[in-house]
Amino acid sequence: MKEILILGFQFISLCFVFGHGDLQERILAVSEKIAKDTANPQLYFKRGHLYQQHEEANKALADYLKAEKLGYREKLLFFRKAEIYLKLGLLQEGIISTKKYLKEDPEDIKIHRLRGDLFIQIGDFDSAIAAYKFVIENTKNLTISKTGLRPINFLQLSEAYVNKDMSLIDSALFVIEDGLSVLGGKIFFLQFKKLEYLKMLGDEENILCQYDYFIDSSKRKEKWFYRKAKYLFSKKKYQEALELLESASLACQNLPLRIQNTKTTKSLMEGIAILKNKINSHENPSKAKRE
Repeated sequence: MKEILILGFQFISLCFVFGHGDLQERILAVSEKIAKDTANPQLYFKRGHLYQQHEEANKALADYLKAEKLGYREKLLFFRKAEIYLKLGLLQEGIISTKKYLKEDPEDIKIHRLRGDLFIQIGDFDSAIAAYKFVIENTKNLTISKTGLRPINFLQLSEAYVNKDMSLIDSALFVIEDGLSVLGGKIFFLQFKKLEYLKMLGDEENILCQYDYFIDSSKRKEKWFYRKAKYLFSKKKYQEALELLESASLACQNLPLRIQNTKTTKSLMEGIAILKNKINSHENPSKAKRE
């Protein structure tokens, strides 16, 4: 058994070294070619991409700029430069690079998504909204992965609306609901974002419906019973909250012992007990005081 463990560890170590060492070796190999052909823009572009994959952003940018200086003009250079500029926080330079790409391919979805990310960081939310809307509207017709769209596309657009103006919560909520309609309703973080926006709007009826969605669709219901109870308590609906807390307590008690004894479950049960006491203090102040 000991020999098997040692061999397994050695195999994992070799895989790790190979994964990173191979990339480093490729960088060295291209560097050797550059030393023999210092005016070759393709080589600088190639090494720049290797540095980018190796997460050495400054070295990648230096090579991309050298390739451009030597006459490299493929549109992919401008895309990768923009990615690096975003990573380094050089946002205006990133926008300029995306404009050069757009001259070559104005309909490319990837560049509009990248522009949205840059605009968000700059604080130009109108331009970010336009970019993210372009991505969604022009990706719905694709067939890759059913629609070509991902949940993050809708999340980014919705957050751009909220960042622009809190009064645009309705628009943000519409985007999330559009995402759920297009991609299907079982996307947890879009449903969670929907709950967040409903709370911002103060839409009590739909907030409760959204909590019910999580309760009905979750295997582990105890935390959602508790969260809905907390919301009802904030609305002074004490009896309904107490009933949910009882359901949360029962759900915790039915968990396997190893899960009951985890820090997370113990913290939840403590929260349930505290909220029960708060409800009792509101419903029967004299009793709560004696206790």
